[in-house]
Amino acid sequence: METVLVLVLHDAEGIRHRRKPEIFPNEMTIIELRKAINSLWGIDESYQELYHNGEEILALKSTLQQIGAKDQDEIVIKHSDLPLWGEYKRCVELVLKQHTAKVAYAKEAVEHQELLTKSGFFKAYLQFNAYHSKNHPKVAAWTDGDVGLIRKAAEQYFRNLHDLGRGSEESKFTCYFEARAEELGGRPTNTLAFVQIHGEASVSKYNIKCHHYGSKGASSGNVPDVSEFYCYKLLALIGVGPKSHIIPPSISTGTKTSAYIATKWDDRFELLENVKDNLRADVIVQLGMLRALLFISDLHGQNCGRWKGTQKAAIVDFAPTGDFEVYDNIKSKMMKTIPHKDWRKEYFAVKEQHDDSSWLKIAKVYFEQWDLANKIDLARDEFDPTKGILKELEIGFKKRQCRVSPTDQLNEYIDTLRKNVELLQALFNSLA
Repeated sequence: METVLVLVLHDAEGIRHRRKPEIFPNEMTIIELRKAINSLWGIDESYQELYHNGEEILALKSTLQQIGAKDQDEIVIKHSDLPLWGEYKRCVELVLKQHTAKVAYAKEAVEHQELLTKSGFFKAYLQFNAYHSKNHPKVAAWTDGDVGLIRKAAEQYFRNLHDLGRGSEESKFTCYFEARAEELGGRPTNTLAFVQIHGEASVSKYNIKCHHYGSKGASSGNVPDVSEFYCYKLLALIGVGPKSHIIPPSISTGTKTSAYIATKWDDRFELLENVKDNLRADVIVQLGMLRALLFISDLHGQNCGRWKGTQKAAIVDFAPTGDFEVYDNIKSKMMKTIPHKDWRKEYFAVKEQHDDSSWLKIAKVYFEQWDLANKIDLARDEFDPTKGILKELEIGFKKRQCRVSPTDQLNEYIDTLRKNVELLQALFNSLA
């Protein structure tokens, strides 16, 4: 014998989504009915709540006949995460209304969203998925600087590297975190990671931070600047910066604006603020030259310095500047660029001991060591936003002026950098 039933999906807003009547055997158990519902609506059996005549069906081994199901009866289906959806929507609305605690509500919304996504909620309720797709990226952007989510994304990223390297081999993965000491400077959201992946002999220490425009607090959705990531790769190649990883956000958060930068800790780094009383022209010249060539700023005493036992400049953090240009007078730019306003006194104390010729000769030594003409392309090979881990962020990068895409912007940035390097090379070639 068979029974004709009407399956009705009920949502939190009282809307009933009826399917055309379905024919089911009278001896079908509720467990079997759940499997059928899963195939129709994509709701996993563990998240289904079924109702008949207003009563929840709890006896899973019962048959349709045993629960008294008759032709044209309705079986009402609810996703068990419907109450969680209500909490999620409440948090989203509070963030969109600019509530004073919007960051906390955004984090709560992200946590709810992860659970709802895991349970297949948005696949079952397409109308809620539309709301979620429209509003969640704007809300999730407020969590870009959340330490917990930064750590989650970092662990996910390094674990993927570990799994990729080990293949089918058994291999231990190590990843744990510590708070960054206040005396080390940096943003409060910076965190330290200790990581060992397949093929590495020891644990490596990393400082992890959100990209420069992330977690600014003035507005949500502060998107990354493509040149910032490129510069980290270039600085490492010329021996000025540490090795770095660009980490995309945890996919489950739903943010499209965030990316994190993990720089490998190097105990040879000496803070500029600790050595500026014994500072030689070499470091100042290098930092000024790099600020001018790379269009970077924020080279204060905790972001740069030198490598221990050398006069080679070191940069561990910086800010991308507003725009870039081919210089009309490269010599003037070289002679007048101060690395940072906070140490103007130290800069001029050293600068007045040199004329233009001796200043430029120092610059030439390090310029030739860096081999920028070749390293520019190598850095591009290491960082390409049109493929790999950053592909998902292509639409989210900060676009400057009229550049139509981040890729175009990167191409123009590199072209501008290359032209200024050629101008500087010509200037150095002209020195007596």
